[in-house]
Amino acid sequence: MGSPTEPSRRRLDRSCESGKFATRKSGDANGALQYYNTALGLDPKHLGANEYIGEAYLMLGKVAEAEQHLARLDSLCVFGCVEQRTLKQAIADFKAGKKTTN
Repeated sequence: MGSPTEPSRRRLDRSCESGKFATRKSGDANGALQYYNTALGLDPKHLGANEYIGEAYLMLGKVAEAEQHLARLDSLCVFGCVEQRTLKQAIADFKAGKKTTN
């Protein structure tokens, strides 16, 4: 399967943003996971979806799952990217006992 076309990329981006908004505003991390899983099913390399799903897993206390998505971002962002840095910091904060504030 090739990479998504530009219109489908925009739909992925909107889906991720909708999911992040739902997570941040309602605290329903389980509900938001559907958006991220849909986006990752269409494009497993989507940086935002990997970051956001990692943050949602942290809200659920699932550090190992969040770290899996950080590892994916580490491999996708060879020279670093904001999504990788953001999720890495969120995991560090979680481990330090700081409350996430998506």
